[in-house]
Amino acid sequence: MLAEIEAKLEGYEDEVVCLVLAACESQAELDAMLGSIGARASKPSRPPPRASTLATSAAGAFLESVRVEGFRGVGDRVTLEIAPGPGLTLVVGRNGCGKSSIAEGLEVLLTGASARIGSNKELRTTWRNLHSDDTRLSATLTLEGRGRVSAERSWVASSADLDGGKLQVRDASSGGVSVQALGWDAVDRFRPFLSYAELGKLAMDSSAEVYDALAEPLGTKAIVEARKRLQDAYSAREKARKTLKIEAEALKQALEAHDDPRAKTAADAMVALGTEKTPKPDLDAFEKVVLGDADADDGSLAKLDVVVRAVVKPAAEWDAMITAWEVALSEVQRLEGLAIAGHAQLSEVLSRALEYLEGAHALSDDCPVCERPLDGDTVSTMKRRAQEARELAGEFHTAKQRLAMSQRDIETAKRSVPLDAATRASEAGLGDDARAACELLTNASEPDELRAAAVSVESTMMRARDDARAQLDVRRASFRPLQKRVSAFVDAARIVDAAHESRRALNRAVSAMKDAEQQMRAELFAPIESKVRSLWERLGRGSDVELVGVALQSTGTRRHLALDSRVGDKDAPARAVMSQGELSALALALFLPRTSLAGSPFRFVIIDDPVQAMDPIRVDALAEILDEAAKDRQVLVFTHDERLADAVRRMRLRARIVRVDRRGNSRVELHECPSPARAHINDAKAVCRSEVSQELKRRVVPVFCRSALEAAAVERFTRAELRNGSAAHEVGAKLDAAKTAMQTLALGLFGDSERSGEVFRHLNAKSRSYTDCLKKCQEGAHDVGANDLESLVEDAERFAQWLTRTDLDVSST
Repeated sequence: MLAEIEAKLEGYEDEVVCLVLAACESQAELDAMLGSIGARASKPSRPPPRASTLATSAAGAFLESVRVEGFRGVGDRVTLEIAPGPGLTLVVGRNGCGKSSIAEGLEVLLTGASARIGSNKELRTTWRNLHSDDTRLSATLTLEGRGRVSAERSWVASSADLDGGKLQVRDASSGGVSVQALGWDAVDRFRPFLSYAELGKLAMDSSAEVYDALAEPLGTKAIVEARKRLQDAYSAREKARKTLKIEAEALKQALEAHDDPRAKTAADAMVALGTEKTPKPDLDAFEKVVLGDADADDGSLAKLDVVVRAVVKPAAEWDAMITAWEVALSEVQRLEGLAIAGHAQLSEVLSRALEYLEGAHALSDDCPVCERPLDGDTVSTMKRRAQEARELAGEFHTAKQRLAMSQRDIETAKRSVPLDAATRASEAGLGDDARAACELLTNASEPDELRAAAVSVESTMMRARDDARAQLDVRRASFRPLQKRVSAFVDAARIVDAAHESRRALNRAVSAMKDAEQQMRAELFAPIESKVRSLWERLGRGSDVELVGVALQSTGTRRHLALDSRVGDKDAPARAVMSQGELSALALALFLPRTSLAGSPFRFVIIDDPVQAMDPIRVDALAEILDEAAKDRQVLVFTHDERLADAVRRMRLRARIVRVDRRGNSRVELHECPSPARAHINDAKAVCRSEVSQELKRRVVPVFCRSALEAAAVERFTRAELRNGSAAHEVGAKLDAAKTAMQTLALGLFGDSERSGEVFRHLNAKSRSYTDCLKKCQEGAHDVGANDLESLVEDAERFAQWLTRTDLDVSST
């Protein structure tokens, strides 16, 4: 939907467009975009155009069967079989027979909740059937492009709540399938269920809940969420700006009323935040006030603060350094007294001599210096003396290194003497003894001098620091509350200042988003509004109430469904002037269009008791509308009112009718009313038994038999095509293209209407009676008697049963 929103933002600057699109993506994207505004030299550029996503849709799901056990009015398992594909099914039964429990069972299976039960405390604790220990809800569905899947919701414990059931979906290979992969997580958005409770609310309630029920399938929820993200971000920044402006004025007055010279300095720099033309406050000046180094006269506060923050090395650390220096110095002097310095040269001489003697180029075994013979003892003695000389030389070197290191430590420590802080203490009138002690320590060279000076520095500086802190506490005590307030103000002002650009951009983005939202909602809802008004014209036939407007209206956080009508020449709110029956008809007119939206993964519609308070003319209109809806949707209507079934029969609409009966102990039974094929066979039998002329029978009975075979072929073909993944509209197109009975039978036998020439040969291989039956149905039965007509009906019945009970003959295709 981003492409559609972007198309509505023509004329807005790129920065606003980028903010709107980021808000549509996620909160994280919006935060990232806001963080970059003002932090870069160039403005964000408009992203490349996006492709439209409004036309995408999930694989459609048709019902094959629904199984309910131990749920509400159903005890033992009851199974409702449904031919997968478009078509109208009426489930008829008296009140309390359990039919609504089947409808609600499917609703709970796919959504985990029931609109009828809702938050009703009593219903939420009595949803299990009293005559069954187990509760199981399951269904088999055929998916366009995927095949068959089974869905089951189970409860792990008998005490589990209704919403504690776990939904599991499996495909033909028994592998688990996620509802997200099927698009079923959008069940609340494309809700295909209309319960009795919802029927009343949809027309008679204008609340946000009804608005959401109609708006959510349009996908406008994402737009509303995006606008809320933008609005929340702008509101937070605008609230901070206004709060800061109020605090600025109050703080300025408080500073002006204070007698501290720093307060006057801060008050002079304070500028109340107002319009964009108002100069920004000097936040650096406020920072100086907060740090305490802004003073009105001699800067004594800053001097005292330097003294308080001075770092003084303890005398004990000085003593440790001095002791290390003394030890190192003593060790060097001791080794020098032993004339160890010469051992380095001795080690070098001996090592060279030994290297010469042990080398391959030695001319003899005599000493190269005195030319006297050398034996093994003499060489060993030379080696021992060389090793001892090396060790003594190394010891002397190490001692000198330690001495140098200890001297460096003392020099480094001298450089850290807080002479500057001691000078500030003297200038602040805290005495000169600290400065004198620091100077003495800096210039001292003897250990005792250093120790005495370090002790003096520690004591005098600690005393100066305590005195400085006491003076600061006295001088700052009355100003500290204002100081903290100024500090908080500075922090808030920096945040507001940093958000200045993003706040202005957000203000424009909110306005742009509102315009885009209004246009998108109007465009998306326009087709639904047109359908609603068209349906009302038919359902409201004979009513004095004209429906002139249906609109989704949203202002801020308020959302409602507006229904405008006219009675004669007077305008009036629809809910105020419509009867109960008219309101029920209106609710259906509002519900049906949203179920046909392309994005819905559900190709079925479940309606419970829609005939409420309708008069006969509206029941007939409802039957026609349901028949039309069933051309591309699987429509299941549960009703206790026989008038809808009577209207379907009377108007000869294609519909399957299932009757529900309830026995003892919550045992629910389903009785199949004739399928289209069965209905034609029954009509043929009725004609055979009737008192009409033999001539009329010979004309009519073969027609009924042929219609039964065509209906059975259509059922067989539709079932096979949907299971193989064909879309419903593709199935309908192929059926419409089959103009003759032979082409229809070719579809039912081979899945190909072009193979009508192979029908007789294929049937002859299956059963000769099928071939004879089809010929008589085509050619008529002009020269047969009543018994032969009855035999034809029996053959047609067996033929139709074979077609409906077997699958498409793939081996012959």
